[in-house]
Amino acid sequence: MRSPLISHVILRSSRLSTPARTPENVDAIVAVHEGIPLYIELPASVTLKITYTEPGIQGDRSSGGTKPATLETGIDIQVPLFIKQDELVLVDTRDGSYLGRAN
Repeated sequence: MRSPLISHVILRSSRLSTPARTPENVDAIVAVHEGIPLYIELPASVTLKITYTEPGIQGDRSSGGTKPATLETGIDIQVPLFIKQDELVLVDTRDGSYLGRAN
């Protein structure tokens, strides 16, 4: 039985189906056959910084208590009203949804 080979591989974001959800230098598991990546297993969540969001108005509940926010990767997600600009949040890499504040 062969032990797994551990090495660093650089993949272009164009090879990923959801490139904007993953920041640079994230650790992932890549299955390779004859030098061709077969699949990439990303972590379940990543920590990203909110680069822009409007201040939340506490009385505004027409939108279900969420507001749009732009992440450091450039994508927009819905976050709770209490989230402020420059905060770190956890984002699900599968669907890009807000999971909570990062510690």
